[in-house]
Amino acid sequence: MGLSKNDYENLLKFSAFITKDFEKFSDNVLFALDEFFQFPLTVYTVFNEDLSGALFVEKIQSNSICPEGLHAYRHGGVRSDLFVQRVHHGVQGTIQKNVIVIPDIAGYDEFYRTEYGKYLQSINTPYQAVLRYIKAQTFPFHILNVFKTKEQGEFTEYELKLLTKIGQVFGFGVDLYKRHLFQQHYLEFLTEETTALDHNLAILDEKGIVVFRNEGFVRLSMECFGIRSEQSCVTVVLDALQAKTGLGLSGVFHPVVLEFSDFRVEVRLCHSSLPQSSARFYFLSVRRVQHANPANAQDDWRRQLADEYNLTPRETEIIGFLTNGRSNAEIAANLCVSIPTVKFHVQNIFHKLEVTNRSSAIAKLLRQG
Repeated sequence: MGLSKNDYENLLKFSAFITKDFEKFSDNVLFALDEFFQFPLTVYTVFNEDLSGALFVEKIQSNSICPEGLHAYRHGGVRSDLFVQRVHHGVQGTIQKNVIVIPDIAGYDEFYRTEYGKYLQSINTPYQAVLRYIKAQTFPFHILNVFKTKEQGEFTEYELKLLTKIGQVFGFGVDLYKRHLFQQHYLEFLTEETTALDHNLAILDEKGIVVFRNEGFVRLSMECFGIRSEQSCVTVVLDALQAKTGLGLSGVFHPVVLEFSDFRVEVRLCHSSLPQSSARFYFLSVRRVQHANPANAQDDWRRQLADEYNLTPRETEIIGFLTNGRSNAEIAANLCVSIPTVKFHVQNIFHKLEVTNRSSAIAKLLRQG
């Protein structure tokens, strides 16, 4: 028995539903299997590998299997589940399948002798098929276990054909989901690193598409060029690059620095350090220029402090605000950076001055003023 027109329509619905919101990916997969295909007894399991190479359950959830069942699987089933053990070690044969059932790798008798098989029989769900994500054999593994009760019997030929197609769609969805997670982790890393380093940064790919920008870049570029639209902040930097140097983005091979009154704009080419990637990225940064005035005693005092305590230009600048009694929020607003960035610099100042709090730091600075 082949699949019907209605089955293929449901497969399209399934694909669209599970990829519409990656923040709820596993929830949507479980709901859709029940809603579109009437497979309610499904468990979504994510397997990972620890440093010793041992397999463990990183995540497991189901809408219909009782919590006690999930707990038993997490803490014991993985060690006696023939699917996981034999698929993981590649013993099931040379044919890659999106869906495997017990007879593919072992007889039901052997399966029922395992602790996991005995447990499934005790809760009346002894039959299962497994939908595997096999497009890329890299951890973590995303696997769906689809169960049937004893009354429902074994999987029919039609159900296995349908599950095979579902498995293919699921594999495609997991691939997109993993890309989404990688992108999220990449952006979180960039945000954390650029905040800590106090970089007001935007990153463009080799096609000129913005892949990252932080709040500091947006604020300073808007102030530098007198614009109000956050969406235009990258465009005006590129226009300024073209106007001042005659270069387009693709013509930048060495760092280009543009001076604008109180601001310095830099455009530089970087090659990706991500694994298995040779892509090029362009880094755009905007910084406020601190103009030195030798006749100003305050500037002389700050330079002396910088030399004595090995302070960075940003830390020296923040010291001026500290001695004037400015709060972290006020300093952040003046410098167009985030409050966590100010806190980061203030803690570094405390360390270099060998003090532990704000009042001690101010007292020590004023004594030397």
